[in-house]
Amino acid sequence: LDFVDNGGLRFRFTQIDPDDPSREFSFLLVVNEEEKYDIVDCNPPIEATLLLDMLDTLNRNDDMNALVRRIRKTFKEHCL
Repeated sequence: LDFVDNGGLRFRFTQIDPDDPSREFSFLLVVNEEEKYDIVDCNPPIEATLLLDMLDTLNRNDDMNALVRRIRKTFKEHCL
């Protein structure tokens, strides 16, 4: 977890890809002009509709832990 200059949080994960455990997966979470959470960078990319659903859920319930778990699970599925 890193704080970035624009006030966002960069979440970084390793140990996801069984073929390359050191491979980094990440996303950058910011608060936009409407005071809502937004993800402005995601590597590898997650399908836009799925990402929007995750953000909608986060903006409704403010459960950051659930967002992180769901994104990590999606990254793991990306490796299958």
